[in-house]
Amino acid sequence: QTTAQSWVAVIQDKIVGHVLLARRTFVMDGAMVSGGVVAMLVVDAAHRRCGIGTALIEAAMNWAQTQGIVMLHLAGDAGFYTRFGFVPAYVRAVVDIAVVPFLDSRPLLLATFEDVDRLVGLSGCERPVGSALVDADRWHWILKTTHPAPLLRCNDQLLGFCAQDDACLVMEHKAFARVCWDRHVLAIYEAAAISIQDARHLLDGLHNFSHQHGCKKMVLHLPPDNRLMQAVVSDGTRMTVEEDAELLVKVLNIPKMMQQMQGVLTQRMYQARWIGVVELRVGDHLFGFANDGQQVTFGQPLAQGWRVVLPERIWVKGVMGVVSMADYLLDKERDLAQVLDVLFPVRQPFFWLADSL
Repeated sequence: QTTAQSWVAVIQDKIVGHVLLARRTFVMDGAMVSGGVVAMLVVDAAHRRCGIGTALIEAAMNWAQTQGIVMLHLAGDAGFYTRFGFVPAYVRAVVDIAVVPFLDSRPLLLATFEDVDRLVGLSGCERPVGSALVDADRWHWILKTTHPAPLLRCNDQLLGFCAQDDACLVMEHKAFARVCWDRHVLAIYEAAAISIQDARHLLDGLHNFSHQHGCKKMVLHLPPDNRLMQAVVSDGTRMTVEEDAELLVKVLNIPKMMQQMQGVLTQRMYQARWIGVVELRVGDHLFGFANDGQQVTFGQPLAQGWRVVLPERIWVKGVMGVVSMADYLLDKERDLAQVLDVLFPVRQPFFWLADSL
C-alpha cells in the first residue's frame, strides 16, 4: 500500500504526460520530516519541449505545498530538475566482490508476508540518513508488487544490468537482503543486520546464493556504514563513495523543515558544549541558535553573535549532510566552523532504491 497522487497532461482527449508524487516520511538522524517522492515523469515524444514536463512538475510541487509536505526527493536528470530548485544531496556507495561459495553457511529463505514484522524491525536497525521511514505497509506493498523488480528487468541504468529475477531473503530474525541478478552478476540493493557478526553470516549466505544461480560477482549498492557493506570492506576491499548526481532534493518550506529538526538540532547544540549565539540566514529566512550555558534556545537570537549567510542549495546539502557548511564560510573562524559541523554534521545520506517509488 502506498499513498500517491498522479497528474496527467491531456491534449485532444489523449494523455501525453504523467507525473506521480508519493508521500513519504524522511528520517533525518532522529528527526522525522514530512516529504514526498516524485517519480514517473514522462511526456509523449511528439509533445516534448512544449512545457508539459514543467507544468507537471510545478503541479506536483504546488500540491505538495498545500499538503504541508516539506521536502521532495526524486531520481532524474539534474540538468532538467535543478531549474526547479532541486539539488544533488545524496551519496552512492558501491563495492564489487568475486563470488566464493562456502561449505557451511546459515540458510537464506525467501521472505513471505509472515516475515513483515521481522523485516520492519530489521529495517529499523540500519536506517540511513535521508531514507524513507519503513513500516509494515511498505513491506506488504513490496512483497505484493515485488517492486522494484519490474523496473530492474528493463532499466540497466539503475544497477548496471537488466535483472532476470529478484528476491527478498531473510536469515532467521537477524538479517535480510534484497537482491536481483542476471547470468553473471548479483546485486544487493537493500540489506540490514542486527550486528556485524550477523552481517558476516549474511554475506556467506549471499555468496552461496549467488553461486547457486551461476553468478561470478556480487555488487553491493548500500549505505557506506551499512553493516553488510562494512563486513565486505573490513578485509580491505575498496568501496567507492561519491555524490549521486541523479538523486535530488528540494526543500519546499525551509522554516518548517528547521522546526521539524528542532529537537535534533537542540540535542546537537548541547553536545557542542559551546556558549554563544549563531545567526543563520538562508535566503530570506533567519534562524538563531543560542546557548547560555544552562539551556539551548532555538529561534530568533536576542543578542548579537556570529552571522552565517548561505545560499539555499548549500544549506540543503549541509542539512542533508552531504557537505560541510563550514567549508562555505567566508570568515574561516575555527570555533564557528566547529559549531556548524556539530549542528549539521556530514552523514553520507543514502536513499534506498526500494524506496524510490
